Amino acid sequence: MKKLLVILLALLMLSGCGGNAKTSATCSFEESGMNMTLKVSAPSEDADIDDLVLAVSADYETLGITEDMMAIFNKEELTKLLEESLIESFGEDENKVEVLKSELTDTAIEIELRMDIASLMAQSSDDEDKTVAAFVKYMEESGATCK
Repeated sequence: MKKLLVILLALLMLSGCGGNAKTSATCSFEESGMNMTLKVSAPSEDADIDDLVLAVSADYETLGITEDMMAIFNKEELTKLLEESLIESFGEDENKVEVLKSELTDTAIEIELRMDIASLMAQSSDDEDKTVAAFVKYMEESGATCK
């Protein structure tokens, strides 16, 4: 009887720990020659999205950056300029965006940003479905590939 009770308690604890699993989706698309990936996640399938990460990759030619410009700016200055430009293009305040990755290679730039999801959600209507499933449906209807 004691063994059965211990096994039941262990199963109960394990099932309780499973509540931390998140639902997520990643959608990729190309916009103006830039490769973009949006990754969203939520505490569960029927909960609103609580995290959004945007990754952008583009070669310098696509961004209109010439070799002369690369010679004028140092990589840190150019990276900061491109980060600010990208943040502004999404209408976001710099204080509401966390730069997770910002890398300049010899031919391209890769930037990854975590957006303030609360401010983005505040811009959408209250009756709008803000779940991961709704996001995937919208993105796929817009031509993105999601997984």
